[in-house]
Amino acid sequence: MTDLRYRVRLPQRHRDRLRVPESHTLFVCPPACGRRHALRVLENDTSDDYSFCFLSPSDIALGDYERHLPLVVADLVARLPERPRVVTLVFNCVDDFLGTDEQALVQTLEEAVPGIRIAVTRVNPVSEGGRERSSGMQGGIYDLLEPQERHDDAITVAGRFDDLPATSEFVAVMRSWGVSEVRNVASCRTFDEYQRLASSALALSVSWIGRRQCLQLEQRLHMPTVHWQTVYDVDRMAANYAALAQALHARGVGDEATRSCFEAPAPALARARERAERSLEQAREAVGSRPVAVDSLATHEPHALAQSLADAGFNVVAVIASPTKEPQRAGARELERTHPEIMQLECAADRGTDAPRDAEGLLAVGADAAACFDAHATVDMFHDEGCFGFDGVARLYDALARAARQGRSSVAGDVEGLV
Repeated sequence: MTDLRYRVRLPQRHRDRLRVPESHTLFVCPPACGRRHALRVLENDTSDDYSFCFLSPSDIALGDYERHLPLVVADLVARLPERPRVVTLVFNCVDDFLGTDEQALVQTLEEAVPGIRIAVTRVNPVSEGGRERSSGMQGGIYDLLEPQERHDDAITVAGRFDDLPATSEFVAVMRSWGVSEVRNVASCRTFDEYQRLASSALALSVSWIGRRQCLQLEQRLHMPTVHWQTVYDVDRMAANYAALAQALHARGVGDEATRSCFEAPAPALARARERAERSLEQAREAVGSRPVAVDSLATHEPHALAQSLADAGFNVVAVIASPTKEPQRAGARELERTHPEIMQLECAADRGTDAPRDAEGLLAVGADAAACFDAHATVDMFHDEGCFGFDGVARLYDALARAARQGRSSVAGDVEGLV
């Protein structure tokens, strides 16, 4: 029992599920599995959008829940004040052992509630990285999109749980390249608007979370996809934009200026890059030789962030990340190859006699790193929130500089006044 650990992860953070507009979500799970989701619904004051169908031990043992669900969903729809366009079923990890016949269930449920679409997604940490049916954190969100005969000049962004930051240069750059609209599930307000996601010229995955969903869009909707790795390196962000420009031109979006965008970059893009480069220089000057540690609460790709910081001359001493997902395992291997001097810990509790001896005055990026090393200064950052494009690169380095000077900062500080 010495390896038993329990931690409550940042309860002050607002967390919510990505939802299809005009939908109602029904969690199907044992009471213990649904407790945390129910508490989050209450905390977020979103109880009108969620319901719970708790499975009994006999339901699990006999599989009766599949037989009862059509009656449950029909009764739920009848009780709701407004008839939803979609009912999304969320199965917890126990379903990975039960093996629900998803296709047959969806067909039966859509017959029980005519005119309402049924989507299925899963919360399944047990099967993460294992079974192919693992749907991931955004699974099911795009399943109701249908192939379109004609596509417009828009882009669908996948892999975010919120709108693009208002300060990001991305939308202005896309407009200058001839993109008519930047679409995102989080910004859709109606089901019809959501369905227009399938009409875009291509899909852009902006994190490993969106990569799987974009591959499914490519297979089902024949929509070309481009993957952006989460990066905080100026040159690699420029490479992201170059790949996107090439893909847009291949789809007939934009003109010759799009193809040669980096020979004569759009003014918004050039200004954003210059700002990111200035922020990097100011952060290097402010942080100096102080040790830096990063964690997987701060960013979806902590090893890539650590490598970018180390390559830029920062004294990175540790990364805290559990390598449970392949993108993080690949990042850990690459970091070990390029910077073997950087310690890699799976969690804050793993710090022991091998911890860096030069951690005095350490600057932490993320809450786990701050707790692990009793950090002198901390950058408050959670899953790349508020960071996108060159603007995101600049915001991170601005936050590093403020933390070095003031002891604490936030990547959202410029917007929320948290400095």
